[in-house]
Formats: sequence, structure tokens, C-alpha cells
Amino acid sequence: MQCFTEYTRQVVTFTCHPNHKNEGPWYDYGMFAWEQESTTKSGKPKHKGTHDWNKEVFEVPVTTEEFNRTNNVTLIPGKIMSFVSDHKGDMFAIVHLCLENSVKISVLTYRWQLEYAGDKPVPASYKPYNCAVNAQNLTPIYCAVSVDTLQKHCLMLPYQEMGKSRFLMQVVD
Repeated sequence: MQCFTEYTRQVVTFTCHPNHKNEGPWYDYGMFAWEQESTTKSGKPKHKGTHDWNKEVFEVPVTTEEFNRTNNVTLIPGKIMSFVSDHKGDMFAIVHLCLENSVKISVLTYRWQLEYAGDKPVPASYKPYNCAVNAQNLTPIYCAVSVDTLQKHCLMLPYQEMGKSRFLMQVVD
């Protein structure tokens, strides 16, 4: 197994390094494609009304983590910690993903909750800037996902500095 701090697909480079250019840590956030269910049991769409920037229908199908080819995906942000290749040469990203329960804050922003062991999703009414839980005391859940699920960069802003917040604000592009 080999580890990498950069991965480039076409002309887009994703970086994750504990001391990038001797200036301290740098970890890109990326949007990862997960297959979504397009309908409920009644056959009606799950969501109607406002557009959700994290639901995508791609013209060209992508491979999801379950190795399915689909163009109907949910994009979940994740902090890229490393890239690895296995003995067969397949590339994976080691990521700290967010839970799927995002909350739309404004036209341009969403609130996401990073996944930690024993941590439960909070309701939409929760105010993350009042959070008394220090994320540095929690155990992050990392997972390996195929780089084929990595779709694009995303701008994520923590609610508190120095890794203390388990909540992030996504600014949509």
C-alpha cells in the first residue's frame, strides 16, 4: 500500500498534507457521490420545492462507493486526509465524511455535521455556534472511498477554530 498527499484527475488537484509547503496542515474538502433514492415508496419524489445543491443528476454516470453506475447522486462533503493505492493499483481517499443530515441555512450556505464515534445527528433547529462539545475530545470516523466518487472541491468553514467544532458551513458554488 502506498500513501499520497495529492491526487490529480484531469486538471484538478486535491491536496492533503500535515505540513504543506512547510506552512502547516492543509486538507482539501471534496464532494463525494453517494447513490440516492429518487422516489419514496409511493413513487413520488422525496423532495419538492426548493433546489438542493447537494442533489445532482449527472449527464455522465459516475461510480458510487457501492460500485454502481448512476447519474442520480447525493453529494456529501468530506475532509480528505490521505490518498492510498492498494496492491491492485486502485486509488482510494481516506476521508472524514459529514453525516447526510445537512441543513440549508441560506441561499448560498448549508450546515453539515462531521461524523464522530458515538455522536448523533442534531435536529435542524440546533445552533452549532452554541455547541459545548469540543470535537477534539471526540473520535473521528474515517473511511476509505474510491477516488471515482470524488466529484469536486468544496468550500467548508468551521464554526470554531482549531478543529474544535464538529459542524461546518458549506458555501455553495
